[in-house]
Amino acid sequence: MLKPSFVALCFLLAGMNSVLAQPIKSGLAVGDMPPAYDPTHLWGPDKGTNTCPVCKYGMLPAVQVWIQGEPDASTTALALHLEKATSKYASDKFKVFFVFIPAAGASETGYNTALQNWAQKSQLKNVAVTILNKESKSAHADYKINSKVKSTVLVYSRLTIRSSFVNVSKAADMKKLDDSIVASLRNKTKG
Repeated sequence: MLKPSFVALCFLLAGMNSVLAQPIKSGLAVGDMPPAYDPTHLWGPDKGTNTCPVCKYGMLPAVQVWIQGEPDASTTALALHLEKATSKYASDKFKVFFVFIPAAGASETGYNTALQNWAQKSQLKNVAVTILNKESKSAHADYKINSKVKSTVLVYSRLTIRSSFVNVSKAADMKKLDDSIVASLRNKTKG
């Protein structure tokens, strides 16, 4: 006969396994409306402004990529992948915004320069590179960005989140993202 403590331990471990198997969550939920915010545009069509991406382009199909800290190899690969998508879907007015969240204590001037250099070296043309400035600092909380993940990708159209992804870096992740972008293009005229 099994001892009660052994049975309890089995249930505890089974419960922990299901908790550990939970995917990491970051970003707004599907169906949510992305809130307005005014980041500083360092690169792209609105360079030099604090244009709100959602206010100006919210009805169009778009992707926001929220990045914690410095760009790395996976950030660059994702930016180049999405740069190709902006060209491929230019007739649909597809937009991409990278929103960088500086590390605590980062020099604003140095960080901005590093991001501009990264965008230029990556040869980005249509992808907007933005940072959260003092006025838009709370946007990461409004967007429910998990500070423990490197990247959060939100796909939306017509002011509605269509899908979200965390830490996109593998070819399989890119395929899922591409499928989601195509679906958002279909939703650009539907509510």
